[in-house]
Amino acid sequence: MRNQEEMITLLFKKAQADPAVRAACLNGSRVNPTSRQDLLQDFDVVYVVNDLEPFIRQREWLQEFGDLLIMQTPDEMNGGSGRRHKFAFLMLFTDGIRIDLTLLLKAGVTDYINEDSLTVVLLDKDALFPALPPPSEQTHYVQTPDRQAFRDCCNEFWWVSTYAAKGAWRSEVLYAMDHLAVMREMLLRMTTWYAGASHSFPINIGKSYKHLPLYVSGDIWKRLQDTFPEAAVAPIWEAVFHMSDLFLDITLHTADLLELEVSAEEAQNVYRYLQHLHQLPQNTSKWNLHL
Repeated sequence: MRNQEEMITLLFKKAQADPAVRAACLNGSRVNPTSRQDLLQDFDVVYVVNDLEPFIRQREWLQEFGDLLIMQTPDEMNGGSGRRHKFAFLMLFTDGIRIDLTLLLKAGVTDYINEDSLTVVLLDKDALFPALPPPSEQTHYVQTPDRQAFRDCCNEFWWVSTYAAKGAWRSEVLYAMDHLAVMREMLLRMTTWYAGASHSFPINIGKSYKHLPLYVSGDIWKRLQDTFPEAAVAPIWEAVFHMSDLFLDITLHTADLLELEVSAEEAQNVYRYLQHLHQLPQNTSKWNLHL
């Protein structure tokens, strides 16, 4: 596997030699001074260009970076054919190196600078970039939720919980698991706000919440793990209630720390609904719950 110095030199020389590339930047974990360094880190690279089309139409130039194992072009997926101000090549090479290379039109430079504080300019032929501060996690910090975001998260969790429960009651495992995943996303969002509030902000929990265990107690982490069930009806029901109990606990703590309000009635009503549905026979035609 090629090392970091070799790769940055390769990326720089390609940009320097090609007159169509006007600037080159490196961003992401490779320039984050707090990131754990390992051999699986991506090289997140941006080439600033005047025109995307020649790079997209003729792709032989990508061979200069190595022997491809697999590549993805997300801007062409799902029927996407309209051209934008940028285009990405996600590449994994046979020696294990991964490059996420984004082509960016000059017009998008200002937005790019504002979007990612983890940016180092490798090359700037046209003085497109101002002097940037040292790379930092500033644009990746957890943001304090406003009242609406907090309320929406609570409502989405409790609303979707009824679908997960319905799937479990019907023994529709895949349907129930799918909605459990939505519930868990709301739980992780709320837990992230709780972690931020507990540490007086700012924190960076990383992509897919990967650093969240560093900012919560061992008990909360164990309870989060318990929300991932076996794909069977009984474990799914357990996960629904594990998740509901944890979400309610975390929500109350977060609301207290951030001086926000929780709709206790909404949570209580839905929790009673879940309990009723859990004990309701599958073949019944009677609904006896009255809130």
